Amino acid sequence: RVAYYRELFDYARRKIKKGFVASNPGVACDVAYYTVARPDLICVFEHHQGFEEFTPPAGWGDDARRQAAVVPYQTADAARMRERLRRTAQLHLGYFYATDDGGANPWGRLPTYWDDEVAAVREMNLVKK
Repeated sequence: RVAYYRELFDYARRKIKKGFVASNPGVACDVAYYTVARPDLICVFEHHQGFEEFTPPAGWGDDARRQAAVVPYQTADAARMRERLRRTAQLHLGYFYATDDGGANPWGRLPTYWDDEVAAVREMNLVKK
């Protein structure tokens, strides 16, 4: 199936110049998905619990980690969001978005702590430089 996704992602890139291909299998994939299929972003965690136990597979290199996104929902408050952001940085994962929303569509609105999240990500990026 990896070759199929490579073909699909390449097609999207031909259709949209400078397009950004995001993929959401919602789980950590085999490293071939990163190195052969080559999406720009891969959502590897999307849930309201279990992020503290999440560990990237041993075979992931720096490139795969930079492509990885985590999107924990039902993250109750800004303090909890910051804890999860710190863990994301410790795991060297490239993308993060948390929300306090839940239910059938936890992505229906921005989190109540949105300004704090933007500031926290900005601070984290400055520390990395």
